[in-house]
Amino acid sequence: MVIQRRFDGSVPMKTEAHFFDGCGDLGGVFWIGSEKLHKLTLGHRHELYIQLVDLDKVVAFVRYDHFVVGDRKVYKLYKLLSLGKYSGNAGDALQRHINRDFQGDGYCGWWDINDCNLNGHYYDCKMELSEWDGIWWGHWNMGKRYSLKSCKMLIRPKP
Repeated sequence: MVIQRRFDGSVPMKTEAHFFDGCGDLGGVFWIGSEKLHKLTLGHRHELYIQLVDLDKVVAFVRYDHFVVGDRKVYKLYKLLSLGKYSGNAGDALQRHINRDFQGDGYCGWWDINDCNLNGHYYDCKMELSEWDGIWWGHWNMGKRYSLKSCKMLIRPKP
């Protein structure tokens, strides 16, 4: 199940409502929303798969085997509770975000913006990002914080 897809800047992700309730179109640029994400991962173990594509069309992936988002009513915001075991070729840029609150503050909608941000501002050119803004994943891309061409997040129940 697709929970996030970015490949252009056609859907602005700027308000708390966008991040918590979701925005976009399932067939295009899309974020499912933190509330739905919490409800989906609540009762059953889920795997998270992330595909990253840079502006040179290099593709990388990330997989976590136990993805859980906590309840806003319990934790104040939607806390990233678990990722489980990492595998992939893009590096584990999300691990330090465990126990962080999902921030939907008008600048980004993510758990922490120090190691990665897949819901940041979309840039359509390759540029090294000096700040947190932009769509980026750790230091996967030649050891730099370069803007990405596209990313996609998917989850599926684990048997």
